[in-house]
Amino acid sequence: MAELKTYLVEEKLIPEDRIKIATGEQRELDGVNLRDPAEQTRHVITVDALKEGWDCPSAYVLCATQRLQSRGAVEQLLGRVLRMPYAARRKDAALNSAYAHVSEPSFREAAQALTDKLIDMGFTDEEVRESLKPRGVEQNDQGELFDPDPVRPKPVLQVTVPDSEDARARLNNMQDAGVDYIHRDDGTLVVGMKGEVTDEVAQGVREITREEDYAHFDAQLEKHRATVKASRTLAQKGHAIEIPQLLVEMEGETFLAETDAIMERVDWSLDRHSARLSEQELSFHRSQDVIEIDLEGEKLVYSRTTEDQPILSGLHTPSDADLEASLVQWLERECRVADISQAEMLPWIAAVVADLVTNREVNIRTLIDWQHQIAARIRWKIQAIRDEEKTRAHQMALFDRQAKPTWSENRVIRFDDTIYQNVPTQATGAFRFNRHLLGADRAPLIDGDLNGEEFQCAWSLDSLEEVEVWVRNVARHPDSFSLPRVGRRFFPDFVAKLRDGRIFVVEYKGEHLIGAPEAREKDAIGKIWARTTGGVFLMVRKVAHGVEMADQMRNAVAGSDKSFH
Repeated sequence: MAELKTYLVEEKLIPEDRIKIATGEQRELDGVNLRDPAEQTRHVITVDALKEGWDCPSAYVLCATQRLQSRGAVEQLLGRVLRMPYAARRKDAALNSAYAHVSEPSFREAAQALTDKLIDMGFTDEEVRESLKPRGVEQNDQGELFDPDPVRPKPVLQVTVPDSEDARARLNNMQDAGVDYIHRDDGTLVVGMKGEVTDEVAQGVREITREEDYAHFDAQLEKHRATVKASRTLAQKGHAIEIPQLLVEMEGETFLAETDAIMERVDWSLDRHSARLSEQELSFHRSQDVIEIDLEGEKLVYSRTTEDQPILSGLHTPSDADLEASLVQWLERECRVADISQAEMLPWIAAVVADLVTNREVNIRTLIDWQHQIAARIRWKIQAIRDEEKTRAHQMALFDRQAKPTWSENRVIRFDDTIYQNVPTQATGAFRFNRHLLGADRAPLIDGDLNGEEFQCAWSLDSLEEVEVWVRNVARHPDSFSLPRVGRRFFPDFVAKLRDGRIFVVEYKGEHLIGAPEAREKDAIGKIWARTTGGVFLMVRKVAHGVEMADQMRNAVAGSDKSFH
């Protein structure tokens, strides 16, 4: 406690009366109303205050000198500084945030703990990534005091000008051009100009600069423009990757090769499939008054404990045939789907019930007792039939000898400077990509860390002389490139443009997944796309038959047939 107070007083020149210590022995906050705007307390030093339920609604900055050993501690820490009940938006961007400083051996560990909790509290992953920053953002080379683009940071030119109403008015008029400013206590404004600085903006800021600073301003502007020019990404220099989508021609119509679109043009019917629930799908075992039903190994036991009541004379008892007809109608309503007509569904379900009653010798009243379970199995059976038909249609439209996969210059996915504007990126540390579309030191998030296999795959791709430009293909993003799988889309990991003009699509697969059905399906459709469009597709592994990733790619590019292009 004493050391912290001494530091604040001697190093930070905080008036001693603005510091309060609140512990079991020192209770300097007793009788102090922290909600009172006139209260001068600005710093509170405490021990285990979080555990005691201590609350201060004006606490916008919290520093924890102990490690966060539990998620509960993280939750309490965030709860103290995220409430901000009196918050109002300020001109100074630094005042529009609450701050939680933690003491951790690595920023990554602290950020992960905070990230998990923030997401649990309802923040999006993108919001969290933009909010967590290591200490020192105001001093770094990017000038992040002026909130550069969190996806693709731009260089910031900072200059100091005299504060005046006229200066602020001029700067406010230039905000849309990327100009911002911060007021300092010494009567100056620190002006930030982000990215490209036009002649108009440069002249406007220069006019409110002190005359004796003109030469310095001109030198800084020239240096900044050189930095901006050197930092331009390949995309900003006009490079782009255009990837032809896989199309298919059926019945004289050409359309995007998606399974649902193919299914709309394929005739299929329940009549082609057996109207029978197999023993594996639904089985009954009866022993006296106990009935056992087995649903794929999950046994449910039902016991008839009620006695049959004597039938009163003169009342009609439904026949088994009437009960069977009623059950069929009920099952049809329960299992109804949009793409199967009632005229097709009703006789198919009737055949299912008839098979259970006649061939399996299950009493109709027993079936009625189990009508909900039977309906569930019928719905499952219909979905399995639909999936089977999708696979057949997918195979017929794309892989059979009669299939007509195709492509068009008018149906392409374009990667340029506008792509992934709102996708979080990760810094690459000491790595510098030579051919990455969106920048040498940043890339859309890659699975794992910089030592991970997927990042090493990206690094290998970047090392190929045959590659002109490449980019990470973000999965499930609406602007990304995808290929059709049965009933879903496949987003390859990387896309590249080769120097000879061909497109190179790369999917990385770990050794434990390379032989899985999903991997085989992706490899097959990737090769169909490559043969159709004249591109190159490769499912790369860490090591394949003794060949490293870079050589696998080099061999694929060199060995592919160029005659399609």
